[in-house]
Amino acid sequence: MGTASAMITLGRTLGQTRAAGIFGLAFNNVSLNSDIKKYNLINRNFINQSISGTHQLDVIVHRDAFNEVILPSMHTVFGVVLLLFAIVLLINVLDKNKSVVK
Repeated sequence: MGTASAMITLGRTLGQTRAAGIFGLAFNNVSLNSDIKKYNLINRNFINQSISGTHQLDVIVHRDAFNEVILPSMHTVFGVVLLLFAIVLLINVLDKNKSVVK
């Protein structure tokens, strides 16, 4: 019982670690890098400060450009989540060991 519990905890922890890496990769490399090049006013430091809450978006031009950079990146992460969910659902549906263990 202790070994099974430890394996479940290990799997859950590794899953969260991998998910953070996958979502961070999707957020930074897929969308953010391509969208940030369009705007001269916005750089990575500005985005990091804005997301962490240490910097206020006072100028409306910055806010609009910021939204055009951040929102597509967030949509990419959402798409990755949906893709992973579909893969997990498909694997569970096609599982040969569907019987309930009592």
